[in-house]
Amino acid sequence: MIPPTPAQRRNTICVLKAEHSKQLKIEKALAFANRPPCPYCAQKHVYSVGVKSQIKHYRCSKCRKSFSARTGTSEYWIHKKESFRHYMTDMLSNGHKTLKQMCSEYNISSLTAFDWRHKVLASLNCNQENFNGLIELRNSIFKLSWKGSRKSVNDFELSNVHIIVSADHNKNTALSMVRIGNLKTSDLEAHLNFNFGENPVVVGRYQISFHDFSKKRNLGATFFSKTNNPHELDDKMSEEIENDLRFLVQNKAHGVSTKYLNNYIQWLLFVKSKKSITMHGAHPAWFNFTGTEHSFKQFFNCFSDMPYFRTSFRIWKKSTETIASSSIKNRLTISS
Repeated sequence: MIPPTPAQRRNTICVLKAEHSKQLKIEKALAFANRPPCPYCAQKHVYSVGVKSQIKHYRCSKCRKSFSARTGTSEYWIHKKESFRHYMTDMLSNGHKTLKQMCSEYNISSLTAFDWRHKVLASLNCNQENFNGLIELRNSIFKLSWKGSRKSVNDFELSNVHIIVSADHNKNTALSMVRIGNLKTSDLEAHLNFNFGENPVVVGRYQISFHDFSKKRNLGATFFSKTNNPHELDDKMSEEIENDLRFLVQNKAHGVSTKYLNNYIQWLLFVKSKKSITMHGAHPAWFNFTGTEHSFKQFFNCFSDMPYFRTSFRIWKKSTETIASSSIKNRLTISS
């Protein structure tokens, strides 16, 4: 057997190195695919830094923050995790209960019961489906509420909160809080972002904003009034959804602050869609919960006719606002 020449050996070594490097990239991609993305910056390139309390911890290669698989979920920073799981199952399976009932059943304080409720609601994410055929649009009006601010109603300017209820005959439903004040066509364009199928026709009671929205989207439209309905069409499905929301907010919860209204909308959509409960989803429940005031401020500044003022001053160590403010400080320090 003739031994290989030095050039042949070098070529063989180069081929083996290339195959080894390719295999390492595949194994590395598989390893990173099984790790949770960074909850702070959504970076997928994270490193394992060990195990603490039987939970794996990671460090992000971009923002350098450490986290675990529970960071950002509804169970983040909860000590009684088993009680919280029962609380979540009870809440999503049996519907609304008063905070006093939850306090007595789970032996927790009223503030903990309130926080747990909104941590669960912040973890719900009912995505809007594709709407086809006859699409009912209904403008449901609620009064602006500052419940929990411990101030008199006379201290606030009263205004209307517009919630658009959408439904089609395939039982797809959607609710969107779109405006505080006077409804505009641009509000519908900003919030009704679900996909329309082939030959959609909008049905509902006549409103100039609905008419203009249908015209801009090139949608067929049939509108009617309370006294004149020659087409024999109605919006019974959207009316039923609106009544369910009013019953939950006004009768069950005895009024809800407007900044939490979107959470109760998600709760109603979750119950009607009959989805299964997921405890550790990718949905950033903790940051939605701690950033409720921040999100409401952004909505108020963009979709309200009146100035925003803060009514809650609770601040968490790791929240949407603190992370945003720290990143701004870091940018200012680097630029200076």
